[in-house]
Amino acid sequence: MDIRLELTPNDAIVDVRDYGQGIAREMLGNFQVNGIGAGMGLAGIRERVGEFGGRLEITAASPGTRVRASIPMPHELRSHSHL
Repeated sequence: MDIRLELTPNDAIVDVRDYGQGIAREMLGNFQVNGIGAGMGLAGIRERVGEFGGRLEITAASPGTRVRASIPMPHELRSHSHL
């Protein structure tokens, strides 16, 4: 498993990649279009990321799955993102 955190001037990005069996393409497609079908854990993550105005991307990584969450940095923290 690989986990990466990136801070840009505007966003905090968490990127997680595993090397398992992955998510079936049909299930992944349903989740991307309807937000359902990939389990409660991913649906909960998508909901929390959305509450912060962020975006969640889930893609097949062959092998495995990649989950990337991008959350906008609050304006008051943007000038301090070099920390």
